[in-house]
Amino acid sequence: MASHTAVTAVHATLTAATVDDVTLSAFTGHFVIINRGTDPISYLFGAAPGDPTELGDDTLVVPASAAVTHDWVAGVDLVVKLISAGTPAYSVQAV
Repeated sequence: MASHTAVTAVHATLTAATVDDVTLSAFTGHFVIINRGTDPISYLFGAAPGDPTELGDDTLVVPASAAVTHDWVAGVDLVVKLISAGTPAYSVQAV
């Protein structure tokens, strides 16, 4: 597992079948996950989310070469956990 902590954005590459943990601390109320790879990324988010499973039930998905945007509580640290069968590059950014 790789852990990343930043104020507004993290840019990284997933290791196959390994969860990345991203925490953003200066949160504005919305965030985007950008998948810059050719494999889907499964993820969960919240104040303390569990670990996602690759394309598992109750796990959200960013398709290959796509982005998703979510709302979150402004002023509350955001934790996003991501996993993929491949090694896509990704970004998690407050917007």
